[in-house]
Amino acid sequence: MDEASVWLLAERSAMPPSACWTDTTTRVNSNQSAATPISVAWTIPAWDALPGTLYEIAVPFTVTMESQTLQLGLSVDGSSSFAASDTIGGAIVGAGTGLSGRIRVFLQVLAAGAGGSFSAWVEGVVRQAGVNSLFTNSAVLAGPVAASVPLDTTVSHTIQVSSLWGGSAAGQTVSGFGSRLTRRGR
Repeated sequence: MDEASVWLLAERSAMPPSACWTDTTTRVNSNQSAATPISVAWTIPAWDALPGTLYEIAVPFTVTMESQTLQLGLSVDGSSSFAASDTIGGAIVGAGTGLSGRIRVFLQVLAAGAGGSFSAWVEGVVRQAGVNSLFTNSAVLAGPVAASVPLDTTVSHTIQVSSLWGGSAAGQTVSGFGSRLTRRGR
C-alpha cells in the first residue's frame, strides 16, 4: 500500500489519530470454564487499522485464586483463543488468596487490507491484595509476543480483555473494573 492510499484511508477513519475512551462497567468471571470478557468489546471500524496503529486496552482487576490457573489476554472478535496472554499460577499463590492488578493488552497493526496483520502482547502487574508488595507476593505479567497474526482490516473487528480459568474450583473469581481503550497512530 502506497503512502497516498494510507492517508486516504486515514481520512476515512471513524477514529481520530490519537484518542482515549473509557468504560466503567464491572465484569466478573466466577468460575466459568469458557473465555469470559473482563472488559467491554471495543470496536475497531473497517479501514481504521492502518500500518503502525497501536490499540491498547487497560483493565484494573481483582482475583480470588483457588487451585486453578488464570489466563488473561487479548480476544479478537470474541474468540476464546487469545491473540496474546499471560497466566497466573493458582498453586503458586495458594487457595483463597486475593490479588489485585492491572493488565494492558496491545495490538499493533503491521499491514492493512484483506491480507492485513498485527502483533500483540500483554503487560501488567499483579500483587497479593492487602499486604505490602514484596518479591514473593508480586509479579509482572508479560506473555510472549504474537507476531504477524492475520487481520482483514477492510471489515470491523472487536477487541477485549478476557479471562479463562484452567479448571473449576469453587470460590475463584476475577473482576475487571472498567477499561480504557487508547488508540495511537495515523
